[in-house]
Amino acid sequence: MLYAVVPDLPRAIGQVTGDGVNHAASSGDDADSQPVSTRRQTELLRWRQTFFWGVVLLIVFMISAGVIIRFSIRYRRYLLSGKKARPTPTEDVWKMHKLPEGAVDKIRDEDRPEN
Repeated sequence: MLYAVVPDLPRAIGQVTGDGVNHAASSGDDADSQPVSTRRQTELLRWRQTFFWGVVLLIVFMISAGVIIRFSIRYRRYLLSGKKARPTPTEDVWKMHKLPEGAVDKIRDEDRPEN
């Protein structure tokens, strides 16, 4: 939540002006009608909550930054290590793509015109 900062009144509570009227007490504002200790406790509670959530966010940021740095170091080490998969030997590749025996003769027989 956002809170506006209101400067203190020029006169303290209970101070009477020259005309004999206590303007601070008669203003009727909620902040002035509360006891000083209650206002102070509310302000301290607000500061504690702000501090708590700030610390929580800082911890989350530090942990996530550490995880990202650790991952990037390990990934860079993996890329530079040279432990990549070795390519398949070429003999195996050509064995996989050979036609079955007799397939070439069968194709030739089909291409010959019948007389």
